[in-house]
Amino acid sequence: MPEGPEKKALTIDDYAGFLRGLADAGFDFLVIGGIAVGGYLRLQGQELFSGDLDLYTTQETLDEILSWAPAHGARVLKRPQPRSIPTAFLEWDGKEVNVLTHSFGLPPAAKATQFARIFTLTKHGGLEVLLADPYDLLVNKLHVNRPKDQPHIELLRRFIEEECVGAFANEDRPRARLEPSRRLLATTKSRA
Repeated sequence: MPEGPEKKALTIDDYAGFLRGLADAGFDFLVIGGIAVGGYLRLQGQELFSGDLDLYTTQETLDEILSWAPAHGARVLKRPQPRSIPTAFLEWDGKEVNVLTHSFGLPPAAKATQFARIFTLTKHGGLEVLLADPYDLLVNKLHVNRPKDQPHIELLRRFIEEECVGAFANEDRPRARLEPSRRLLATTKSRA
């Protein structure tokens, strides 16, 4: 990681201005990583902090964001290098932003948007941001499996397990009742 902003305990709200700028410019992207996990936990009344914002998009959109960023208060710290995982590092308002076009365990960005979920930042004028699907996030975290991801893995599992219980309790159609559990089993490669 390049030298740059000091790591801080941040939530998605801390990046609202940057996210609004991207949305207003019409960029398609998903929030992934710890900030996305924190978004799902917020739906359960919990808070999770992260040191940076991770975005997931296509290579074309990444190139456009890199052109857009300097005129909109974001400094490009590092551009993707050939033969590396295509990640750009930006600094916005003293905070780190990583823009990725590939991450192990995640489907391609264009496909990931199909399953993404809308997260509304009510404190910021109802700004709607796409969070990567929690099942996709869990696959990603399990695949990468860094020590710092271990707490996120457990928190995502609990979030998804509650979603499974909710489907059993609230869905009328049998397939809809079972679908979250099937996805969890497939995600964790479990049989039961």
